[in-house]
Amino acid sequence: MTKEAYISIEGVHTKIFIPKSKNIERGIFYQIETNELLTFLKENEIKEITVSQFIPDFITLTISIPFASKILKNKKLLNGIAITEIRKKYPAIQNFSYFYKPYESAGRTYLRCYIIFEEQFNIFSNLVIEGINVKAFYPSFIPIVEIVRDYQNSLDTNQIICYISKNLRFLFILKKDEVIFQRFYESEPDKLTEEDVVNINMTVNYALQNLRINPEKIFFIGIKTKEIEGLNIPYEFLNFSSFEEYIIPISLQNIKDKLKGKEFFPSEYTNFKKTKRYFQIAVSVLLLIGLILIFNNFAMIKEIQINKKHLNVLRSEILAKEKEFFILQDSIKYFEENIKPFLDLQNKKNFLNDIRASIYPVSEAGKNKESQISSVEVENTKPQKIKITGKISGNSFTEREIAYTKFKDILINKGFIITKENWSFIKGEFNLEGDYEFTALSQK
Repeated sequence: MTKEAYISIEGVHTKIFIPKSKNIERGIFYQIETNELLTFLKENEIKEITVSQFIPDFITLTISIPFASKILKNKKLLNGIAITEIRKKYPAIQNFSYFYKPYESAGRTYLRCYIIFEEQFNIFSNLVIEGINVKAFYPSFIPIVEIVRDYQNSLDTNQIICYISKNLRFLFILKKDEVIFQRFYESEPDKLTEEDVVNINMTVNYALQNLRINPEKIFFIGIKTKEIEGLNIPYEFLNFSSFEEYIIPISLQNIKDKLKGKEFFPSEYTNFKKTKRYFQIAVSVLLLIGLILIFNNFAMIKEIQINKKHLNVLRSEILAKEKEFFILQDSIKYFEENIKPFLDLQNKKNFLNDIRASIYPVSEAGKNKESQISSVEVENTKPQKIKITGKISGNSFTEREIAYTKFKDILINKGFIITKENWSFIKGEFNLEGDYEFTALSQK
């Protein structure tokens, strides 16, 4: 199995999480100097990575969209508009990577576009040379914003996020879920000081005066809760009880479905991966064609002989079965007139038993003391569709993850097949949808 790592590059420091199982506590955690990353990956034989990195010079740009109702559904046209506007705004930039999201406000439709110059992707060339596959690359603000969104359920107010990593402070100003501005500075490692209060107040004033944004709160991530004096804005700490400083690499694994589609890649690396994939497909096709050509002549001759024998056997069987066909027709007629009404009545009784039995796996899983089931919905189909919502209790997200896995395992062992899953390891809330099919016993 290919060893995979989740990596957060935070200035000169890099944090690494290598999962060993669904239990986060069994994973391996590292902190290294960023310039040692390539050596670390080679020594530990890691071949696949997901990376988050703070990009100090990324650009955020607003692009107005005319005729939005027609254009928003056309992704190719939106990409063309985004690229044209970026080149118009920054003509000196030739190579860049970007991600955008459409918004509507006060009757106006626009794209919030985030741009990274390809010169800032200096990590990729060395990784390609060493044969390491970068599955996804995110600027740090993307997983950080998703962590806060998951914590609050939504991002519908203006706010500031302050992520603390050793002696570095990363500040992001949000207009709802749009990142409008970022900055970073250095301070004392792993604690808040008067200098931090001054810098944060300056950032709040900048948001008010220059960006015309009134942030309602500041969220601190990466540091334990403490009282702060002198701040001009309400504050809140996002604490995760354990592995506090590794929240970004852990989230790269745990909320990867919510990050999907927000990846950044340099164009050269994207082209390299496409070329590699096409080459692998071409080699496989050529090998297949070669095998087909080698065995084609032998297979055709053998198939003709087999088909000839098979036709003779079928001809004999058809003649022998002609009498049985008429007997079977009489049996079918007797069944429809005398037995079928009784079976229909029995099926209705069994169907009532099916509904009662469908609650069985849910009741068994609900016996787990950490599980709190809020609602169960049963849809009378074959197989039966069941929707379950609830909450998992626990003192840390690791305990909640273990209890949730145990809850699911009980459901699955009792015949429940999960088709859709929504799980927040931070809040402990879940929504499950699935199928349950069993064989009802005949009543005596």
